[in-house]
Amino acid sequence: QPNRFKILRILCENSELSNLLISDKEWQGIQMIYKDLNVIYEDNDYMRENYIIIDSFGNLTKNNLHLNNNSLLSYNFEECLKHLNHAKGI
Repeated sequence: QPNRFKILRILCENSELSNLLISDKEWQGIQMIYKDLNVIYEDNDYMRENYIIIDSFGNLTKNNLHLNNNSLLSYNFEECLKHLNHAKGI
C-alpha cells in the first residue's frame, strides 16, 4: 500500500539506445494515465541536475561526472562535494 510512486523518464546519452526514448507527448500521456495517484515524475533535465550517486568504491558522482579520487572513504561528504563542484566549474 504505497502512498506515492516515482516514475523516472529514461535518461539515455547513448545514441545506440535512442530507440528506447519516449517522446514528450508519450511522457505527458503517462502522466495523464496515473493522474489520480500520488506520483512524482522526473524527466531527464531534473535527473541530470538533482542526483548525487555513491559508486561501489565510495566515490561521489554527480550529473554523469565521475571522479575516481573522490571517495567518501578518504574525504568527508562536504569535501567530496567541493571536489565535484570544482571539477564541473560550479
